[in-house]
Amino acid sequence: MSNSPQIGDLLAALTEQQRTMATLIASLSQTSVGEGSSTKTSVPSFPAFDRTKEKWDVYVARLGQHFEAHRVLSDNRKRAYLLSWVGSDTFELLQKLFAGDDVTNVPYDSLVSKLSDYWKKSVHVMAARCLFYRQCLQPDQSYAEWIANLRGIGKDCQFLCPDEKCGKSYLDSLIRDVIVTNTPDEQVRVAALHQSNPSLAQVIQIAEAHEVTRKALTTMKQHPAEVIADVQQIGASVRPTKDGGKGLSLPSCSQCFRQHDRKVCRFRLAVCHRCKRKGHISEVCNAVPRARPHQVRYGERLKKKTAGGSPRPTSEQAVRLVSLKSSDDDALNGGSSVHYCTSLGDAEQVDSPSMRPLTERGTACWRENRKIWISLKVNGSPLVFQVDTGATSSMVGLRGWRQLGSPECVPTRQALQAYGGITIPTKGFLNVHVALGEEARRLTLLVTDSEQGSNLMGLDWIDAFGIQLPSCNATYSVDVRDVESAVKHITDKYEAVFRPNLGTCTLFKAHLILKPNAQPKVFKPRPLPFALMDAVKAEAQRFTDSGIYKPVPTSQWAAPIVVVKKSSGGIRICGDFKVTVIPQLEINQFPIPRLVELLVKLQHGQHFLKIDLADAYLQIELDEASKALMVVNTPFGLFQYQRLPFGVASAPAIFQQFMAQLISGVPGCAAYLDDIIVTGKDIADHVRNLEILFDRLTAAGLRCKLEKCTFFRPTVEYVGHIISANGIRPSERGVEAIRKLPCPRNLQELQVFIGKVNYYAKFLEDFAKDCAILNVLRQKNVPFVWTNEHQCAFERLKEKIANATLLVHFQEDLPVILATDASQHGVGAVLLHRYPDGTERPIAHASKTLNAQQKGYSQVEKEGLAIVFGVKKFHQYLYGRHFELLTDHKPLVSIFNPSKALPVMTAQRLQRWAITLMAYSFNIKYKCGSRHSNADALSRLPMGPDAEFDRAEAQWSELTDSDIDTGLFPVSSNELAQATARDAVLSRVVSLR
Repeated sequence: MSNSPQIGDLLAALTEQQRTMATLIASLSQTSVGEGSSTKTSVPSFPAFDRTKEKWDVYVARLGQHFEAHRVLSDNRKRAYLLSWVGSDTFELLQKLFAGDDVTNVPYDSLVSKLSDYWKKSVHVMAARCLFYRQCLQPDQSYAEWIANLRGIGKDCQFLCPDEKCGKSYLDSLIRDVIVTNTPDEQVRVAALHQSNPSLAQVIQIAEAHEVTRKALTTMKQHPAEVIADVQQIGASVRPTKDGGKGLSLPSCSQCFRQHDRKVCRFRLAVCHRCKRKGHISEVCNAVPRARPHQVRYGERLKKKTAGGSPRPTSEQAVRLVSLKSSDDDALNGGSSVHYCTSLGDAEQVDSPSMRPLTERGTACWRENRKIWISLKVNGSPLVFQVDTGATSSMVGLRGWRQLGSPECVPTRQALQAYGGITIPTKGFLNVHVALGEEARRLTLLVTDSEQGSNLMGLDWIDAFGIQLPSCNATYSVDVRDVESAVKHITDKYEAVFRPNLGTCTLFKAHLILKPNAQPKVFKPRPLPFALMDAVKAEAQRFTDSGIYKPVPTSQWAAPIVVVKKSSGGIRICGDFKVTVIPQLEINQFPIPRLVELLVKLQHGQHFLKIDLADAYLQIELDEASKALMVVNTPFGLFQYQRLPFGVASAPAIFQQFMAQLISGVPGCAAYLDDIIVTGKDIADHVRNLEILFDRLTAAGLRCKLEKCTFFRPTVEYVGHIISANGIRPSERGVEAIRKLPCPRNLQELQVFIGKVNYYAKFLEDFAKDCAILNVLRQKNVPFVWTNEHQCAFERLKEKIANATLLVHFQEDLPVILATDASQHGVGAVLLHRYPDGTERPIAHASKTLNAQQKGYSQVEKEGLAIVFGVKKFHQYLYGRHFELLTDHKPLVSIFNPSKALPVMTAQRLQRWAITLMAYSFNIKYKCGSRHSNADALSRLPMGPDAEFDRAEAQWSELTDSDIDTGLFPVSSNELAQATARDAVLSRVVSLR
């Protein structure tokens, strides 16, 4: 009991301490969200205000949420962030609105309020209402999104009752009127007009019900395996792709001829009515020969039918359609008809209760160059369209848009894609009245932002009018028996591609991206020699006439011009953009392909055709924002480039990316900037590949120089190499250039020479010690003294390049061998093909000298380094396939053998290399040194250092070998021993040793 007062005092002290701690915690919590804590937290930047893209009240609301999310609470910080983020134009506007007051001292709410009042006053009610009434349902927009957009625009329209006492808004009634008037769905309009005065809610209910029903019908009709291409010009050859199913086309089912896999075909268990066999329907049965279909003519109504119900043939020259048959397997097909394409020929009429062919539409239509054309009336104006079943949307180019009177387009988010995923720019869309014969519809029409854009009648209009068009998966072939007839066939068929006028790409426009803080620069025109004045003026006029130049009165950017004389005696005008735009551009980084990547696409090629695009870059148009940057200042005024000019740093990457997309999927085709090369296994295969390519070039609106194209040559010079069916070798021009090089006079010139030699290293199987002698002069602290020994080595090196080995093409279907070897000076590797007759021929060579650290390796480690070097050097060839690895060092056969366990006592460096090789599939074999001469010569006479490989090897070595350095451990060995001695259990364990 005597301790009770002490216990009470202790409890009281503990209670008081708890109160103190609670007060301290509360104080710290308040501080963490207050000014002191928030200053230490970085707040992510907020985009500047753009009046053309966003309303001020929306921007302020988003900014407020940004402040809330990042705990920006004080007025001073809000004001500072607002002024720094709002943008230079708005900041300048604030300074004007506050009439000389320092805006950095104005409260945040006052700044926002002032700008809100300003933007409200700048809204023109009549203009807003005009915009409101013109709003239409976009192709990719739902009714809910359309209504939300109308409500947003309606805020500025002041749709209020004129009676001051009322002030009620009638926005909902006007939204209802706009929906009923502008909807592209005729059924929605009819259903709404059935009611005398429907409310907005009732119209929305009708529209959404129709929308749900349409989507449900589309889902029910669509086959699970159906693939629809966005934009594909009709008439192009359609062939199965070899990309593992990534192409746009599906295989044609042999059981019903539809575009799906046989496994999912519902006729796989059907019994044929003709041959009585199981597994297909009568329409695809080959047991009975089919009768020759009859001829029909577009635009002529079928007047008579034969007793069997087939149309009566006409005697006039008919337009040839695809031949069709209608299925009699109604029981299997649910009562509907099955239509399929057999070949190009004449057409047989197919009766269908819901679809009618163009021959019964009473309108002008015809066929030309395997394309179907039709004349329609759009908004009362006659317009010719190409019927394109590969286009999901109907569209017109700028020329067609102007024929309609240049009506104002509604902006759209819908994106169009052409071959290779290339985006087609769009100006917007129109809601138009379309008349086909006696039938009329109110439909949506897309407008492409291109002068060369075609007028296409796509699937949306075809479905809207219920037009019966056969789908065709025909393969077009040409009978070419020799090179001469093949050349004539190509040049005649694609005459438009070889026209002399400048081409215009219709698929995309180039866009140049400026750095965030780019500053416009204007340079005065440089004085021209009087002798060139007339020539430059004439060239500038020619550029203007051809659409390359456009005279402009003023510009924020202007670069001087540089005049270069051509070898033909003419001149070339170039803009010196390196003093204006180029330093301030974000350079496009699309990779330019390496030679090995191009050659892989040419395997099995027998003949080669090289295509040169005429003024390649100038065939690409610039978008409007980029045109403002590409302005040159001449003595004759300012000229704005309308096309992508040469000399812009981003131009090669932009053009290479476009070409990569354009030729994607074309067999035997590669492109290095504007140089395209095409090959094939034989002449017929070559022509087929060319037709695919030229179809795409035609669709893209590009032009080629016929005089610079080489047709079906057994050898062709491409990217500095001579390419043939047997392999590749250095070009004569490149070798001659090296032969004429003078001897180096200093280290810099020697570096240039070695760089040129490295380009041909892959051809040099027996590269002598001359290069090693020259490399001594490149070492640090070695004076540059050129002696007779160096001169002899220099001359012998040039001669060896002139007599370089022929390298064969890499072929995926041939076995691959990697032979490696190491010496005290370097390592070497040879990649080879083994042919069916047992011979081995080189694909490429590689070698490198050893650095100071690598020279200290043991011989087994040097041989292991040679293997790793060869595998890494030829990674693109070896990864993902099985190959044979040859070495003349027997211990490595056991150490690196993938089928054997790694020996326990293997050195750590070899263990690391063995782990690296586990990512590859190979068999390792021993080959004695006397039979291993090709790799042995490379290792004993190496090319030079390989800095990239050595750097990567050193970094990997540091990562894996650093664990043996106990200095990097958190505790030392002495600290571990002392702690063990203090531990009661572990100390007893130690004593038991």
